[in-house]
Amino acid sequence: MTTYKITIKDNSIPEHMQKAIPNFHNEYTAIIEHDYNHNNHDYYTKLMAIITELIDDYAVDLNTDPENLEILSIIKQ
Repeated sequence: MTTYKITIKDNSIPEHMQKAIPNFHNEYTAIIEHDYNHNNHDYYTKLMAIITELIDDYAVDLNTDPENLEILSIIKQ
């Protein structure tokens, strides 16, 4: 099983408005595990499907459009 640490940034609130919100943060980190065989050609397709689902879930939780979310990093642990 492979673990990935994914950092996502929410760009839905303009920078000048962010400064007006106390303790504002717009970066979120998720840990996902992916257990498909690395030799399988579908490995990265399935991994991207998991990441896309994660982004959609964050968008719902943050009440924003998935287009406002930016992947800052995907780190294999």
